[in-house]
Amino acid sequence: MKLKKASLEWAIKHIISEGDTDLLPLPFEFNVINEYSARAVKSLSNVDINAHNWSSPRRFLIPKRELSFRAVLQLEPFDAILFAALIYEIGRSLERRRRPVRENSVFSNRFSPSKGGRMYALDNGWEEFWKRSLELASKGKHVLVTDISDFYNQIYHHTIENQIDEAVKNKEHLHAIKNFLSRCTDGVSRGVPVGPHGTHILAEMALIPLDNFMLGQGYQFCRYADDLHVFADSHREAQKALYSIVGYLDNTQKIQLNRQKTAIIESTTFARVARSKSESDPINDAERDLVAAVRSLSSSPYRRISPAKIKTAEMEFFSKPKIEGILKSYISEKDIDYIRLRWVIRRLAQAGMPGGVDFIMRNFEIFIPALAEVANYFESCAGKYDGEWREVGAQFLRLAEDDLVASNEYLRALFINLFGRIKKLNHVNELTKLFQEERSPSVRREIVTAAARAKAADWFRIVKGEYLNADPWLRRAIIHGGVALPKDERTAWLKGVKRKATDLEQLLVLAIE
Repeated sequence: MKLKKASLEWAIKHIISEGDTDLLPLPFEFNVINEYSARAVKSLSNVDINAHNWSSPRRFLIPKRELSFRAVLQLEPFDAILFAALIYEIGRSLERRRRPVRENSVFSNRFSPSKGGRMYALDNGWEEFWKRSLELASKGKHVLVTDISDFYNQIYHHTIENQIDEAVKNKEHLHAIKNFLSRCTDGVSRGVPVGPHGTHILAEMALIPLDNFMLGQGYQFCRYADDLHVFADSHREAQKALYSIVGYLDNTQKIQLNRQKTAIIESTTFARVARSKSESDPINDAERDLVAAVRSLSSSPYRRISPAKIKTAEMEFFSKPKIEGILKSYISEKDIDYIRLRWVIRRLAQAGMPGGVDFIMRNFEIFIPALAEVANYFESCAGKYDGEWREVGAQFLRLAEDDLVASNEYLRALFINLFGRIKKLNHVNELTKLFQEERSPSVRREIVTAAARAKAADWFRIVKGEYLNADPWLRRAIIHGGVALPKDERTAWLKGVKRKATDLEQLLVLAIE
């Protein structure tokens, strides 16, 4: 079975607008794919998705908090497009299988693709989840609050497959999803990869039986992903619901609830928490004003705002004192809410105002669990920051060599990645010296990308010979790095590259010829 051309075209728009994961920078390959989208679609249109040999994805351990991590996968660029297109073709059928939106019980990841590439409903449902929870809590006396421990890693593939089998008519789609999941988990029948946006609706499939079970038991409940609220008239009734849910999950999927996050709370106590969550829970008035300004200037939580749109009266909301005050309030808390802090930094990146750069640099270790968002923020305001980027670059190099950062491949790669995204950071000579000693292919790739941005031709002449023996990600970076060479020299080298290049590599060659 071949995917439809329209699905592949949408998938490219989706990744360009929303990224290929929530937690990693968009690889440079997608800029080239977008530039030559017609050729990319033509190549991918010939892929038999059932027989497709999905490549092993890149895997990173990403800090969630100071002492916890999440494994995130990043698909090969063409695989990312194929998977997004596959979800696009079956997403509406999967969505119809779920509890209807009108029931106000399940709020997360409602499949609602836009022409511009958005995959899920623009309102992600988090605030509505809490608003509805507040409403239901007011009608009873107790609330069972719980979530599933290590949810994505616990999901049983057969549960997803059974739901998809019931939802879709073309079983070739199901076969392709089975192959995809098996590749991502190395043949183990448990676990849904964190990273690609399309896996969120696959995870939702695993909870359809639980949703239907709770409805059949007569429970009033609200669910957002693996966060669950069940409303009861008494503590005993809530406890009976807990026992029932635990038993059902264990009998059907061998899934366990998170003991630390499970509690039965009086409705009045729960209401105070729900009320703050349903009001977006800004940490202070400065954040409330900043977020309101961002929302008034952009209807999308992903797209950056043109500086011309920001009026003089709104500039005060993005001033350095206001931004630093917001960030200081977050990191001063005893238990830092990194989920919310990441969300705020994404709003800063949308506006592209540099008022938080110096503060983040002064407190960088605290911001490490939000490093992906910080990287996007720094890139967004690279042209407006009036400080010395070269000094920032020197600090990044010191941090990249720090024992704490060096112990985590993701952190180290992300630090080096910034040099390829912000040319003013400079320090290319120091970076290239690290290349031969560096063992991580992912970090070596980022060094090559930064050197290409700096047009380090003399160094690249030495490195280009490693092209054939490199892994696919590094090999593509070396090909793209050929832009550093003078035109005649580059043309001669690319002739040899073309003879052994994959379809994606051919696009990279085309982009720099």
